[in-house]
Amino acid sequence: MFVRLGSTNRVADDDMLAELRRSRDHLAFDQLPCIGTEYDDLDMASIRKAFGKVVREIDDSKLESLGVLIRYGKTLIPSNGGMILFGRTPVRDRYFPDAQVRCARFAGTEKVDFIDRLDIEGTVLDALTEVPKFIRRNTRMAAKIEGMQRQDIPEYPVIALREALTNAVAHTDYTLRGMQIMVAIFSDRLEIQNPGMLPFGMTLNDLKSGVSKIRNPVIARVLRELDYMEKWGTGYKRIIEDCDGGGYPHPEWQELSTAMRIKFQPHPIQVESGAGTRKMDQVGTKSALSRHQVQLLEFMKEPRSLREMMTLLGWTDRTKFRLKFIKPLLDRDLVKMTVPAKPTSRNQKYFAAENTNTKG
Repeated sequence: MFVRLGSTNRVADDDMLAELRRSRDHLAFDQLPCIGTEYDDLDMASIRKAFGKVVREIDDSKLESLGVLIRYGKTLIPSNGGMILFGRTPVRDRYFPDAQVRCARFAGTEKVDFIDRLDIEGTVLDALTEVPKFIRRNTRMAAKIEGMQRQDIPEYPVIALREALTNAVAHTDYTLRGMQIMVAIFSDRLEIQNPGMLPFGMTLNDLKSGVSKIRNPVIARVLRELDYMEKWGTGYKRIIEDCDGGGYPHPEWQELSTAMRIKFQPHPIQVESGAGTRKMDQVGTKSALSRHQVQLLEFMKEPRSLREMMTLLGWTDRTKFRLKFIKPLLDRDLVKMTVPAKPTSRNQKYFAAENTNTKG
């Protein structure tokens, strides 16, 4: 049996047939009861904190109306969506081990060498706060001077990225196992990928036209209540408007076999200034730097402690690590200390010198 998904025909496996039946019955996976869980498996402190940030009252009645709690027999238990968003960690990990966001910064244009990586601890809601921090520390800021005014230009459009990440959380197919939401930063692009194709009957042209078909209505409603989403069906428009307003290239949406990916390109001024090429991604024979030293230089765009850098490369011996990696960088003035007068200070951190070029 074949099913039309987006612009392609796919063989209908068991998961797809189950989703078809739910669609026929006007039910979504995140609206179903998370059977085997109980009321106390929701982290009510996290729920109150999340809704408190947007100054909204929350109680069992409101949670039931949002679909976070659902009647199952005579009791209220979490829905699948409720467990994904607010489940206590041990229980959530047991039922939805893949409901998480993973981030990586790679050297160059391929998924070969890591410069930085982060698996977000907590729920996909927590990721909406933590992922932008990861992106900021792994991308560059250019400066544009007009008259007496300086304008800082991020490498990628901030609002568009936030919208794309929110959409990924809202539209992920959480029934798929072994797949997570992925944020990958390369020297020439940034990609956000979520498990799950477009909903049945949807095409990329529908998406661009503002047609809205929500895969996870519980999760989407909560995201709206928490001010992460505005009107349904406006995500594409907001992404394009932010790119146009900041002078960024339009991103590219890609349909993969079991996932959707949106690919962002750097701001033209970053490419023109050479920041887009990321010279520190290039490890040449003339650089006299090891690949790990290049990794560290990129990691030290922000001040880093010795422990942070050792963790990045998996080292435990401080003395050997400092002699092998840090001292050569200090000797070549590629790295500076935050407390140069006290090299062995407990508060010592290291950062890459400005205009560092590994080809020196």
